[in-house]
Order: sequence, then structure tokens, then C-alpha cells
Amino acid sequence: MNDINIDLLTHLAIYGLIGYMLFVIAMVAKESNVPRIGKIWMFIVLGAGFSGWIVKDIMTLTLL
Repeated sequence: MNDINIDLLTHLAIYGLIGYMLFVIAMVAKESNVPRIGKIWMFIVLGAGFSGWIVKDIMTLTLL
């Protein structure tokens, strides 16, 4: 049990939370009857918060 990689678990947990946030954004957009362009902007604006994490993660993996 001591062989658990904490970094891997942290990344999996954060990506799980990102997936949940995308699900919540989709449900809010669906229930509020927003037009298509509004849904796109919701994903762009609210997704900008975690896009930095994803870009940093990709850069870290490619530069190592």
C-alpha cells in the first residue's frame, strides 16, 4: 500500500473534478435554455479556469 503514487492520484482526482465541472456547465446550459452561441461562450469562459492546468500538465509531460 505504500507504493501509491501521490502525484498520479492527484492528477486523476483533478481531472475527475474537471470532468464533473464540464458536466455541471452542460447541465446549467441545458436547463437555462441558452442559445447555442451562449452555450459555447459558457464553456469557453468557465472552461478557461481549468485550461491552464491542462496546458501546464501537457507541457510538463512533454518537457520531461
